[in-house]
Amino acid sequence: MHKTLWREIKKEKNYLLAGKPVPRLLILNAGSRNHLIRCFLKSWAEQGEIIVSDSYPLAPSLYEDCRSFIIPFYKHKNYTEAILDLCEKQKVTGVLSLIDPDLSILSELKTEFASAGILAFISEEWIVKATFDKWEMFKVFEANHIPTVKSWADLSEFLNDVKNGKAGYPIMVKPREGSGSRGLHYIESEETLISVWNNAIEPMLIQRWIEGRELGADLYFDIYSGELIEFFIKEKLKMRAGETDKSVSLRDEKAENLLKRLSRNLALYGPIDVDLFITAHDDYLISEINPRFGGGYPHAYACEADYPGLILQNMQGKHLTEQKIKWQSGHYMMKFFDMVFIDDKTRRNAGEEIKQQEEN
Repeated sequence: MHKTLWREIKKEKNYLLAGKPVPRLLILNAGSRNHLIRCFLKSWAEQGEIIVSDSYPLAPSLYEDCRSFIIPFYKHKNYTEAILDLCEKQKVTGVLSLIDPDLSILSELKTEFASAGILAFISEEWIVKATFDKWEMFKVFEANHIPTVKSWADLSEFLNDVKNGKAGYPIMVKPREGSGSRGLHYIESEETLISVWNNAIEPMLIQRWIEGRELGADLYFDIYSGELIEFFIKEKLKMRAGETDKSVSLRDEKAENLLKRLSRNLALYGPIDVDLFITAHDDYLISEINPRFGGGYPHAYACEADYPGLILQNMQGKHLTEQKIKWQSGHYMMKFFDMVFIDDKTRRNAGEEIKQQEEN
């Protein structure tokens, strides 16, 4: 049965490591994150094996210079069974995912992975689930005295605060769950707010509109101690479809001190992506945490913030200490689109996509 749930589509030079007791990292649902996969391959060299997987045979990352596997779609009823079986058969010793829906699944399986000798590079289950609900995350920030963007999940409460002079317009209304720029509404009046709120098809959140600069941070927390080991901060210069399109590295003491507070308050482990604001009044606010590699991480890697290397060290059993910061302000990232080309024989070798309707 397992052979129908996952299958190998590509072998490369790292396959020669198959019989050796070396770290083997399975990257789930790598999609089009080719640049990140290349960062791993460069950092790991011949010290371990990177194994890439995705549910779509034409996912570009499957055709990088490493072994790759087709896996079921994450909603497949046997998805976790397939992943655990793949880890066992391929002697995987570490696992991480690059998509949000996978993170809750991995966090729930963290103990099971540990029993099998596999390091799951994922934060604790409670904080992972909180990061998917912006209102729950707001409450976590408030409870831990971490400055964040003022939010309301109740329309009446917000309107009452406006009446009492505790809130005002403009505001941002967005879905409580979800990522990117999906469902965002910039609102300047009560009439528009009520219309958007009443016509929403999912729970929504009201947030104070922030005038200022937007920053992004890539963090790495030791998988054993949960201590912050390294960070990288960039100012977002241009966005496209909710992702950073252009950015510049930024050393900022206030932002750095705020990020360091996260390791003392939250159960974060492995690679973490954080969004921050510097307001027009010079207040520093954390707006969002994603418990995975952010899409802009290659900027950090290019500036010598080598998180794939830190993952390798953790998988070698090393407990990490705070790294010396090597990067400085003024290094720019400009994103552009690349392409992967394969022939029809390679495509056929990948097999057909596992259709969701066959899984239910």
